[in-house]
Amino acid sequence: MIRSSLTAKLRQGRGKQFARRVRNQGMIPAVLYGPGKESRNLEVNPKDLTRAISTKAGENTLIDLTVEGEAARVVLLRELQVDTISREYLHADLYEVPMDKKVKVLVPIAVRGEALGVKEGGILDQIIREIEVSCLPTEIPEQLEVDVSALKIGGAAHAKDIPLPPGVEIMVDADQTVAMVAAPRKEEELAPAVPAAEAAPEEPERIGEKKPEGEEGEEKAESGKEKAPKEKAPKEKAPKEKGEAPKEKEKKPKERDKK
Repeated sequence: MIRSSLTAKLRQGRGKQFARRVRNQGMIPAVLYGPGKESRNLEVNPKDLTRAISTKAGENTLIDLTVEGEAARVVLLRELQVDTISREYLHADLYEVPMDKKVKVLVPIAVRGEALGVKEGGILDQIIREIEVSCLPTEIPEQLEVDVSALKIGGAAHAKDIPLPPGVEIMVDADQTVAMVAAPRKEEELAPAVPAAEAAPEEPERIGEKKPEGEEGEEKAESGKEKAPKEKAPKEKAPKEKGEAPKEKEKKPKERDKK
């Protein structure tokens, strides 16, 4: 089992204000706890923590933690809070593990082999990528492998198909699906989606373009009868304007007679 080392200092005070002060000093707040142990507030150098877990075992690495000259104790990194934007560490939870008792950890799953169904055109889908196991701290595997070579289209590998090292027990349902080979989609199922995808970008390109006269005529015919009166409305007002013009001509001769 891979092991690394880490040093830490006791942290005075609790709360956001003290945690912010610790980060401003280039450290991150951490807490140390364990079964039957009182929790302790610590300060940890983020670079040292990164170095401690930069192994093949990752967060399952056993860490020999030394706190200000005290005797080293074995811990596991249980939780690491990371800023979503800067990706800087914000807080770490360190769990002191009893070396003679089993612990529960998440172990990565690796797929081995090329499935028969994939060779026939199927698609391999890994449903879960890590699995919870129980074992002694010194027996934590770096990863577990599942062989998918014999899987045909529609076949699946389950948790019970994963070979386990001695002393390691899987803590999930034995019938939990780990990976499966799905059938390829038929061409007729994909065909209707292609014209729709091609037609979508063409519509914005037509905005503002002048349409042929034939197309404009068809749109007017399909627009309904309600628009017809609006187009004829100016023609109904025309006779009224013509009727007013002769009245002005009749007034002009009268004015000349008076002169």
